Amino acid sequence: RTMLVYEGRLYMGATNTLEQTETTYLYWSDNPKVGWQPVEFGTGANNPKGEVISMASFKGHLYIGTAPFGGFEVWRTEGRLPEKDHWKCVVDKGAGDELNELPLSMEVFKGNLYVGTGIWIGFKSVDPSKVVVLPKGFDIIKVNGLCFSRLCTCSGKRFPVHQPVDQR
Repeated sequence: RTMLVYEGRLYMGATNTLEQTETTYLYWSDNPKVGWQPVEFGTGANNPKGEVISMASFKGHLYIGTAPFGGFEVWRTEGRLPEKDHWKCVVDKGAGDELNELPLSMEVFKGNLYVGTGIWIGFKSVDPSKVVVLPKGFDIIKVNGLCFSRLCTCSGKRFPVHQPVDQR
């Protein structure tokens, strides 16, 4: 579970890893003792897909990191609060590496959002068509709101690599 306080609400992203689904589970509450409300998502291109792994508040938007098949995605709300059909995909296809399946962590630092990536259990893919994959290191992706770049690829080496990936 990932949780974040955003705009006076507590948000919780959930996973259902037993089914390895592309369904997005995100809930909010302004009083957890009373209950939780699901965030409603549509099925079109302006809606996240994949289980919610991480979240952050960044530049007045809610960002969620999801784990669909084919590489992690980072989505942000178009407005301040989540609305059906009003999301913007900021990073897709694992930032250029489909084995970057999980956006495991998100942190804001010096005006940028950083995403730490990984693969499910180091060698088991979230994609049911890929039962076992070769282990890989992690990447650190920097998002500035409009574009992203791969800052560090760590595969047993300790040498950061700055590699621009996308200019959105």
